[in-house]
Amino acid sequence: MAVALNGFTKQLENFQNHQLLNKAVLDVVGVDVPMITLAKNNTERKERTFRQALVLLFAFIFAPIHGRFVARQVSQRVFKTPALKQLFKQHNLHPEVLLQANMKPLQSGLAATKKELQQRLSPTIYKNLAPHITKEFRHKLMRAKSAFLSWDMAVEGALFASLGWIKNAFTKAFLTGKDQFSGEIGIVSDKKLDALYKKEREAKKNRLEKGVRNGLLTAFGAIVPFVFGTFMGKATQQAAPKSKVMKTLKRWSKYFDYTYIKKWPMFSLAYIATIAVVMEAGELIAARSARERKERIIQRSILDTTFFGGDLFWMWLAGKYVFRNSPIKPSTFVKTTRERAENYAKKMKWDKTKSQQFIQKISKQSSRLFLFSFLANIGMVAGSITLANHITRQGVKRDSAELDASNNQPPLSLADLPIHPNRFSFNQALAH
Repeated sequence: MAVALNGFTKQLENFQNHQLLNKAVLDVVGVDVPMITLAKNNTERKERTFRQALVLLFAFIFAPIHGRFVARQVSQRVFKTPALKQLFKQHNLHPEVLLQANMKPLQSGLAATKKELQQRLSPTIYKNLAPHITKEFRHKLMRAKSAFLSWDMAVEGALFASLGWIKNAFTKAFLTGKDQFSGEIGIVSDKKLDALYKKEREAKKNRLEKGVRNGLLTAFGAIVPFVFGTFMGKATQQAAPKSKVMKTLKRWSKYFDYTYIKKWPMFSLAYIATIAVVMEAGELIAARSARERKERIIQRSILDTTFFGGDLFWMWLAGKYVFRNSPIKPSTFVKTTRERAENYAKKMKWDKTKSQQFIQKISKQSSRLFLFSFLANIGMVAGSITLANHITRQGVKRDSAELDASNNQPPLSLADLPIHPNRFSFNQALAH
């Protein structure tokens, strides 16, 4: 049943469905603003601004561009038979359009694959392509989608794994001239902070050279997502995977489908979560002190949980209260809740007016829940940043005080040396 939703409800539903756009706004409003506003000093504020700008650049500008490039290269190499080349040329179309097909119907079989492509392509193009859609074509399409995902994640993984050392290099080159965590500046005097870092660096003389470590971090960021995507691709090719790992990867593959804004690929929430793993690992390894590492662990464990699942958690929790007397079981997605309302109205065989009123009411309630969850996420992020800042301040003061205490101890004299009771002291020996 087609129901005319009001503009606010429709926009919120579309906003939630476009996960990359959704997370882009949450990243700016719910992460960037609190991170920058709650910085412990102006230098850290500048560093955080630079870091968050890189995140936006890598995820929301570079990603669609290199995604489109990779999709074109992969599809050209896979669908290269003369007949297909002629078909695409005739319709002024690039084979990358085939990669917009979702993975789940492709795994379901040839009939589901044809239906999926029929929905994606114009009637004329599909009619000409239909004779070529065979079992072999279906497997080629799945391989192409898997190769696209693997190479695309490798590029994005390399960028995000490098985020930590790029941020550190920027701060040293343009802000402080020192390889120190900007969030610790001003908590104690510069002299004390320099002494603290000198002592800590002396204890880590055997660490890898910075250039080598940075190179390894970038390589790690590319290899891990690529291997993950490759194994997932192998799993999708198997009709009945035997190992639990491959079964799980095949089940997960549908969550890595891209959404598209025109021809530009926008990666999914599962894709973002995978890249976040290598990003966090890279930033922890690149941390300039144990205190910075501890701050990131506390901050990001809360922040990432709320970023990826906070809105869903709040919608689930608040939905249990808001829909407590409703015949509809709410979903964590506005669209799904609306579809359930539509199915319920159809089941009850209401007239058109009553059905529309019911569906609009449920959709409006669900949209408001999503808006509430979005705002609740922002509050949790701000709280995690404030907590991590407090812990870092206390850590710097404690470590600095311990260093002062060790430096202020007087040197040992002979009288302070322990003398065994059964042995002569040095003075006794002289007396004899």
